Amino acid sequence: MKGESAALKFDDLEVPDESSAAISAGARRPRDLISRERLEALSARSDLQGILYLAAHFAAIASTGWLLYLATPGWWALPALLLHGIVISYLFSPMHECSHYSAFRTPWLNEAAYWLVCAVYLMVPYWFRYLHLSHHRYTQIRGKDPELVLATPSNARKWLWYVSGIPFWWRNVTRILRHATLGPDPEDIRGGMYVPRHKYGRLMREARVAIAFYAAVWTVAIAYGFGWWLLWLWIVPRLVGEPLQRIFRVAEHTSCAENADLLRNTRTTLTSAPLRYLGWQMCFHAEHHLFPNVPFHRLPQVHELIRERLSHVEHRGYLRGHIDIVAGLSAREQSSGAVAGVR
Repeated sequence: MKGESAALKFDDLEVPDESSAAISAGARRPRDLISRERLEALSARSDLQGILYLAAHFAAIASTGWLLYLATPGWWALPALLLHGIVISYLFSPMHECSHYSAFRTPWLNEAAYWLVCAVYLMVPYWFRYLHLSHHRYTQIRGKDPELVLATPSNARKWLWYVSGIPFWWRNVTRILRHATLGPDPEDIRGGMYVPRHKYGRLMREARVAIAFYAAVWTVAIAYGFGWWLLWLWIVPRLVGEPLQRIFRVAEHTSCAENADLLRNTRTTLTSAPLRYLGWQMCFHAEHHLFPNVPFHRLPQVHELIRERLSHVEHRGYLRGHIDIVAGLSAREQSSGAVAGVR
């Protein structure tokens, strides 16, 4: 797939036609940002880049996992657990990139990596693809974007609930069970609303495969006596790391414009090299939404071309930027309370 003509089309994932009106009224992206020829060059995929990033990521997981193993039991296990949880939770980045079919040039390699990462991250692949495609088509459109985070008005309590990870786990577990038994719910914006009806069987099958796979893994682990280690080195770190992943996700769109303008509804956060590589360059998030067909390793080049046009670029990193976002949520809550008191 090349250039703008292929943007927002992931394989055979079609969003029902009737919902396209939500974004037809306003311009999403100016056409003069990058020339078509330059965009086609930037959109070239690379097996080598995907292999290098994925190998480095799993090497990091193996290293932090070994560190946690050596530190257990003892107080050093706590920082080791946190570090391991962060690295595992960042598997969202290759999962996300593979969902775009852009992590690798070779399709089967992309899909093999996608299923592997989803299995470790505890996500089902087809469902996430449909969910994420809808997020790209309706970014920051209230009532349409299934991944709209902390929509206005929000407050510090809603932020805390979101970053706890509880909604994430509840959503995943309940929907997988629903898909495996009753099938996707066509009224559920994060379930089956944007999934073509003839694809419902695919989501039902993948949910059943996921349940069978995890049941088999745990049966073997318990039978051979390493269930505790599997829990300690995999499940607990995923639970610990998810809130930190939620914090990074808040930075992507929260407090940006809630409309279809991609120059204004998404934030890029300039951060350190380790986080850029661990996050597969998704800190350049505005660039990714503007040009979703450009693979992750080319996003820094896109940033250099369009950075002056972006409305939200956080130059101070995730921590300082996030403090400002939370402070803004708290300020809006106090302002709303003051207005209610006057009334």
